[in-house]
This record gives sequence, C-alpha cells and structure tokens, in this order.
Amino acid sequence: MEDEIMALAEDMNFMAHQRGNTTTLRMGCMGLALVLERLDDDQVFPYLHCRKPPGAWSGGASDIIDVTTYMAAAFMNSKGKASYQLIDHEHPAVSWELGERFLAPRQPMNLSIRWDLASMEHALMDLWSFGAFMHINLPEYCPDRAEGETLAYRSAELDEWARQLAHALPEHFDTDKDCYTVRDSPHNFYYRSADGEISITRDLDVASTLGMLVGDVEKIAGPEGEIRHVGDLQNAISYKGLDTALQIMRAAGEQVGGREDLTVFPFENAILCAGGETIALLANSGGRQAYQEERERIIDQYRVISSTLLAPDSFTWSSKIDGQEFEDLVRELLEADPFVLQVRSAGPARERDGGKDLLIKQLVPGFRKARWDADDSNLQEIPVVVQCKAMASTVGVSDVREIRDVIEDAGAQGFLLVTSSRVSSALTNRLDAIRDKNGFHTDWWDRHQLEVLLRRNPHIVRRYPSIVQPHIDGT
Repeated sequence: MEDEIMALAEDMNFMAHQRGNTTTLRMGCMGLALVLERLDDDQVFPYLHCRKPPGAWSGGASDIIDVTTYMAAAFMNSKGKASYQLIDHEHPAVSWELGERFLAPRQPMNLSIRWDLASMEHALMDLWSFGAFMHINLPEYCPDRAEGETLAYRSAELDEWARQLAHALPEHFDTDKDCYTVRDSPHNFYYRSADGEISITRDLDVASTLGMLVGDVEKIAGPEGEIRHVGDLQNAISYKGLDTALQIMRAAGEQVGGREDLTVFPFENAILCAGGETIALLANSGGRQAYQEERERIIDQYRVISSTLLAPDSFTWSSKIDGQEFEDLVRELLEADPFVLQVRSAGPARERDGGKDLLIKQLVPGFRKARWDADDSNLQEIPVVVQCKAMASTVGVSDVREIRDVIEDAGAQGFLLVTSSRVSSALTNRLDAIRDKNGFHTDWWDRHQLEVLLRRNPHIVRRYPSIVQPHIDGT
C-alpha cells in the first residue's frame, strides 16, 4: 500500500516522504503538506503542515506561512471538508517569527480516514484542488511562480501603518515587540502581535480571493454570536471577535460600516475576517464547543420568547385520555428537559404490567454527598422509573403499585409519577417517606406541573389536541 500511495503522490507532483508510521506528502511550491499518521493497520489521522519551502522567501516568512494556512483552512471550510485548529510553532531563533503551523482537523467528527488507495486519493485531491486554486488566484504566494527570492523588510509607509494599528488597539499591539514587515512580491503589509493572538495582512488580492470562497452558509444569529452550518461543519462567530476585527479594519483605513461588511470564516480556535484589502486572523474560539454554547443560548432565548409571546394562558383537558398518547406527551416533555439525558420506553402501554412506563437517565441533586463543594454543581446521573397515569380523578396510594419494589425491579435509583390530574396528599407523603427512608430520588408531576412545562414548550402541546387544548389571550 505504501508503494501505491507514493506512486500516486508522485503522479500528482507531490513530494512524498515515509518515516516510521508517518507519510508526508508535500506541495513543494507552497511548503504545505498533507501528513498521514498511522493509527493502526486500517486507519490514519490526516492533518496539514506548513513551513517555509527550502530556498524560497529570504529572511522571515511569517506572512507567507500565515496566508497559505489560513487560505487552506478557509478553502476547506467553505467546501464543508474540515474545520481546523491552527497550532503555531515559533521560529527557534526568532521569538516573534512564525516558524511552522499545523492544521489539525476537529470536524467532521470522524477524524480518521481509511488507509486505502481510494481514501488517500480523495485526501490528496482535496489538497491538490487547493493548490490549483492558489496558483490561479494568488500565484505570487507560490514560490515556483515567483521571480527570484523576495525579502520582507521595513519601510516608512509600513511603520506608519503599524503605528496606526497599535494606536487604535493598544491592548493588542506594541510596535516595540511585535513583528511587522512589507514584501514586494507578493506585495503585502504584514503585522503579527508578539503573543501570536492576532495577525493582519494588507493584500488586495488575498482579500478578494477570500471573497470568492463565500458559498452557501446557513446562519443563525444568537445573543452573543452567530452559528454557522456548512455541510456537516458546525462553527460559531462571536460578536466580540467581529467587533475587534472592525476596529482593526478602521484603524487600517478600511471603509467598513458594520459586521455585515466583513467576509468571515470560522475555524476551531480562530476567526478570519476580511475587508476590502485587510485580513485579520484572530485567536477566538469558533469551533464545535463555541457552536454548542451559542446554540444553547439561542435555545434559551427561544424559550424565553416562546413563554412570553407564544405560551398559552390556559388549557382545557379532555375528560378521557388515551394512555399511550399521554405517555407520548410525557416522553416529549422529558426529552425537552435539559436534566434528562436519555428516555427509553418499557414497551407498548397496553402490554405492560409492572408499574414502569418509561426509563430515563436524569441529573438530580446529589443529596447523599457528605458536603457541598464550592466548584461542584452537586448533580449526579441516576436511572429513574417513570409511571404515567392518565386519570380524571385524583391519583391515590391504591392507584400506584409498591413504589420501592418498582424501583428495585427496574434496577433504578429514582421514581417519577406523572398524572393528568392531581396527586393525593397521602401519596405525596408516601413518596417523601421512600426518599427519606430508602435514599431513592422521588418526584411527581401533576396537572399543574404539566401545564407549566407545556407553557415552556408550546410546540409540544399543539401536537396533542386530543389530550389538551391550549388557549391564548382567553380564546
């Protein structure tokens, strides 16, 4: 297999190198490589690596490595191929200079690929496509197209540009410590903060080329940022990061009105923002974790809006409720509960006889703990039996089987009773006694609690008109 892959790489003009369990397939013109690290006999972990190509770019090449890698990350993101984490290694001798950068894929979730010719050809073709894109649109960033070596240096115009940036964002930039250079070919200005948190490129061609990569993106605005879907990739962009980018654009002389004027690409640990000729790469969480956090904020916001504007004022319950339908309603309410991690049915409602309708895994207060920890939420996950009672009359002790036996028979640690009517005081006392005496978690939802939950989830109540009818504004 190794020989076949090496032959394939050679046919596609990649420089192939095998060492131990690692195969490196490098695009010599850009110093960008696909690295395949063997995990076992069948799987490899693919990532990208960029360094200065030997014999090219006299002096420092931070700008070339930066542009090449963020263009690669933006290209793959725009195609829905991968969302990368950018990992920097500084030059061993020059602390502020970018020596090499790794691009580790964090999305999609299945990060490894098969060690076979078809998979390798697919991975190589993705990188080859990016190389072709760069040669067509940014040929000066490909050394084999450059006329001789070009040196990054200082100039009076550059110094003034850097001074304006540092003056506008003194918390980020310090011209006495940061790296900033100008290059003739490609003609760019480049600024990189000493901590590596922000880099800025002024290059009209790069900014224009990034604009070409903007494709079909599904966007949802949230309270603190915007979540984005491109294929299976899930990313987020914080408004705080966008506002920092706007400050940079304006300090660089860009005529930008607001966030909508920026071309933006989210990566796992950074966001890339481009204006008319200025590009800023900002260390800013934009990956799956940021996506999940903003998604939860959007859901919470939706719940608040729904409960305020769309929640029913009152309900009318049917006099006769089908047991299976009621169980389905309860199941949906449990699945909407953030403290319920899993819901399973114990079987069809009409075929059961054991006091258990649903089995759930739930986060409950850890009341058995000896003490509370300041940094501990004191929640623990336990299995809980759920019993559903679709009754018109009050549910009493005689309507529920021996609760402790039900819990133990199911191998659970808790019991939840859900009824469409009321729960007698004798039964609630029994539930409290079981909790206090046996250490089991016990709880109950009566009609009042169900109506509270239905107001929080108006989309659910509308699916069960044969059980309960919601009324808004007294209608």
